[in-house]
Amino acid sequence: GEKVCACFFAISSGQTDNAADIWGGEEACLQAVASPGDAYAPGYMTTVTYSATELYKALHQAFPKAKLSTSSPLSDVTITSRSAAGTILQADVGGVSCTGSELRMALSLRSAHFTWKLSEDGGATFTVRGWGHNVGMSQEGACALARCGLNYREILAWYYPGSRLVEKSSAS
Repeated sequence: GEKVCACFFAISSGQTDNAADIWGGEEACLQAVASPGDAYAPGYMTTVTYSATELYKALHQAFPKAKLSTSSPLSDVTITSRSAAGTILQADVGGVSCTGSELRMALSLRSAHFTWKLSEDGGATFTVRGWGHNVGMSQEGACALARCGLNYREILAWYYPGSRLVEKSSAS
């Protein structure tokens, strides 16, 4: 009988995340669910390459108190926790604690589900899965379920477990 927070985003990393893990607030229907159709969506996996100079500038701008190497800034970045879906929850950037979302934004990446490979010159190539905050309904995942024959009620129940879609009563 109450409204739910029906969050949505573009593409999951293959599984959505719990709202409590990403935002800290408990929402009963915003629990992690599998979203396997996303792996076939255009844009599911992207790569971004930065030079050491670009990385230093981006990280220093976002985290000015961080102690970073100018020649290899990612050597001073440690991922301290990930969700079950693989989303970065917490990181340490040169002695400054941040969320995966803050790190994602600092690096202009599509999601906080990423890994990186360092290059010899101190730069890095990031491999990013998904697009968005990864909480609630994946739009590409919903399309994949629809192509498999699920109707809108079934799709909403899939992405918002425990919720129930009801008709609004018309009161005069």
